[in-house]
Amino acid sequence: MARKSARPPVVPVQEQETSAIAPTTTVAPLPSTKQEAIAELRRHLGAMDPSKPHPEAVARVAAVLDLYPEVWRAVADLHETVRAHLIDAMTPPGSLIREAITRNATAMRDSMGYRDAPPLERGLIEHATIAWLRLQNTEDHYTRMLSQSIPVSQADWWERRLSAAQKRYLRAVETLARVRRLTRPAALQVNIGARQVNVVGDVPTSASERSVDDGAMG
Repeated sequence: MARKSARPPVVPVQEQETSAIAPTTTVAPLPSTKQEAIAELRRHLGAMDPSKPHPEAVARVAAVLDLYPEVWRAVADLHETVRAHLIDAMTPPGSLIREAITRNATAMRDSMGYRDAPPLERGLIEHATIAWLRLQNTEDHYTRMLSQSIPVSQADWWERRLSAAQKRYLRAVETLARVRRLTRPAALQVNIGARQVNVVGDVPTSASERSVDDGAMG
């Protein structure tokens, strides 16, 4: 008599569902360098839908920024964004002059002491650079338009637009100069014998401090 093969026990549906192993999600390690952090942030921001960002992507971006809080400027600097958009508007797509204008704007920004300036002055320098770029762009359009035969009303409109761009740039530079005068220590002229010495910084006010300084000078 043939032996009947043993059938596997039937597991109830409810038991099958509860005994199933939940899938695990592998979390990528956080970037180990600033360059890796910048690359990952740009990748996430480029693929993210601004109207419906995925919660996991938002949490990942926040974690990277918590680890490298200084890299936000490389991926979401509003001044850099405005400057890039303005340069794009000044040059046709694929134009080789775009790189030259970008370097010119950077040199203009650095000539105002951007690299060594405190955060407040940096923002004002960026604003002045953008105003300078906008002035150059308006000057270029103004010159091109006046080289043609245009109605007086249109010429007057460009004249007023150029004047507004000039005033905006001058106001930005004046604001930067005013803030620098207010935030940086002024030089104090001190007479020492027949010489005049400009001193920058704190000046001793008490007799003891003056005596110490005089002894050090002697």
